[in-house]
Amino acid sequence: FQVNPTDLGIKADVSKILKEAHKEGARGRITKTRNDLFGHGYVREEKAYESAYNQCYPHVSRIEKILSPLMTAITLCQMGKRSDKEGGMTCVEYQELQGDHPMLFKQKKDTVPTAKITKPLIEGRVYAQTPNGEFHDLHDSFVRQQCNKCQHVRLLISDGNYYFNNYEGLRFPKDSQAKLQSR
Repeated sequence: FQVNPTDLGIKADVSKILKEAHKEGARGRITKTRNDLFGHGYVREEKAYESAYNQCYPHVSRIEKILSPLMTAITLCQMGKRSDKEGGMTCVEYQELQGDHPMLFKQKKDTVPTAKITKPLIEGRVYAQTPNGEFHDLHDSFVRQQCNKCQHVRLLISDGNYYFNNYEGLRFPKDSQAKLQSR
């Protein structure tokens, strides 16, 4: 994350968790399998992918377990409309991002105390909502926009230099995305 994990209420060592998840992925050869077969979950029924799916599944399950302290601590959401109400409350509309495919987004409308909104909420940006209801801007770590490789709108993850489109398995430099948007 390019945000302080303690700000999100995450008590675990994020760096250690991410390294452990990466090691498990390497043990399972998940990235190599994904790159070699370029297979998506929806083609699992095809015999060519069945063996790879069965080989990778235990490793993916372990990765999910490793990452669970991070995923249970926050809810990723793309901010929608916000309106202030009387009595120190703010009505917030957002899409809860349960994955990186549009079918996994859930529309939510919530009313939160205005005091829990410490900075302006910007429409379209990705935020982490902590269990106490606070919103934290993750804009430099996550964006939901058009991927310059496949041209689909996806949740893109950034390490600071590159964007990764997890749904399609595509990776490209951040500066190439800026060039695409300026066209």
